Amino acid sequence: RKRRERLISNSKISSTVSLSVTCDKVHEYKCTKTIKEHTNYINYMYINKEANKLYTCSDDKLIKVYDIANDYKAQTLKGHTETINLLLPLTANKFASASEDKLIKIWEAKSTEYKCTSTLKGHTAGVTHLLSVNNEDGTPSMKLISASNDNTIRIWEPKGDYKHSMEIKAHNDKITSLVYINSKEQVISSSVDNTIKVFDLK
Repeated sequence: RKRRERLISNSKISSTVSLSVTCDKVHEYKCTKTIKEHTNYINYMYINKEANKLYTCSDDKLIKVYDIANDYKAQTLKGHTETINLLLPLTANKFASASEDKLIKIWEAKSTEYKCTSTLKGHTAGVTHLLSVNNEDGTPSMKLISASNDNTIRIWEPKGDYKHSMEIKAHNDKITSLVYINSKEQVISSSVDNTIKVFDLK
């Protein structure tokens, strides 16, 4: 027993592990194109694979639609008067934008040009989050759910060109995120007020 204790006391026990990794080859990725269209921060972008276009929005109050097949030639969309926070694809030729100007706008491609077809008014502060609701079969219903710095959530029905919305007084402070559970018809919001809330929309 004494011999065993002596062996243990004399041994060096290390709590660290060293791992050496050698890379045989380092691949250098090169930037092939730099696009300078916006004049301020770019807040959001997405790609429409079906239309082969790239969409961006910015603090410069503009939306840019880039034709990828045509060397990223850009179309400029004007309509918002403040920072545009995000874009939401709806269909292959339609999307929505949300802005600090309290508005949501629906944009639709008419021939080769995009035009604003609807302006959704209701929030009293900047719109920070926007999502769409699908039908049971997965097709877009065009119903929208938005959140704002006015601490509310709004449900927008496409009937009547989005003229009417249902307001949910959700939180005591700014809403930081929104998710929707389609199978349960529930919207979940999180907030700076340290809470998460679940709302049934049935």
